[in-house]
Amino acid sequence: MRKYVIYIGIMLGMVLASCSTTKTVPDGKYLLNKTKIKVEDTKEVAVDELDNYLRQTENTEVFGFWKLQLNIYNWAGQDTSKWINRTLHKIGEAPEIFSPSLTTASMTNLQQAMANKGYLNAVVDTTVQIKKEKKLNLTYHVTAKEPYRVRNYVVNLPNQDLQQIATDRSSKVLRGMLFDANVLEEERTRITNRMRAKGYYFFEKEYLQYIADSAWLSHEVDVRMQLQDYIVSSEEAVQKRSLRSSLSRRSFSIPNTINQYSRKKILILFQ
Repeated sequence: MRKYVIYIGIMLGMVLASCSTTKTVPDGKYLLNKTKIKVEDTKEVAVDELDNYLRQTENTEVFGFWKLQLNIYNWAGQDTSKWINRTLHKIGEAPEIFSPSLTTASMTNLQQAMANKGYLNAVVDTTVQIKKEKKLNLTYHVTAKEPYRVRNYVVNLPNQDLQQIATDRSSKVLRGMLFDANVLEEERTRITNRMRAKGYYFFEKEYLQYIADSAWLSHEVDVRMQLQDYIVSSEEAVQKRSLRSSLSRRSFSIPNTINQYSRKKILILFQ
């Protein structure tokens, strides 16, 4: 009995594999057969870190080459009134049709991702290889160029207690590191957690901001962490006791442009 099950499985696999992957691709369109990212001039950025920024990728593959779910979808007939066809479409995967607009969006995402890592002048381009049977291979070429790095990093908080909490030796922001917005965000989170552990229970990371200044005609950045203006301007926020009491009994209304501390806010200094 087991041999028959294996035999049926092999035969079913052969039948599915024999189905054309472009069977349901409309005329004038192309199946996105393969997508690839190539980072041309740096080893500090892994391709795996960029994969999630693509807005469109090829159909799911089994064993790295077999588009099983696409084959199942194509094995179904076009008559959706039949139960078997609806079932195969449901468990299968429709062909991923190449979209120029999604490719453009992916290029924008990749460029922003590189900028967030400190490669503010990165350039993204694409090459397209059209194969037979309505198939297309797409490659993204990322030219990183020279990155921006942190030259100096200082913390400037108006209260000695806050300053001491924020300037411990565990800082993630180091001299010479890439001007990486993700690391800067991690540092804000880390300091916020320390503030809360030290008694500032309602301290929010949105209270902290970075000011970045690039050195003239160089790729070095001086970074300063400070409190947001609306916190500093409050008399209650400049003293330890008042800050704790105000944070415990007040909730600040933070505008979206501040609440969404973003990499764009930092990077705009260089545009």
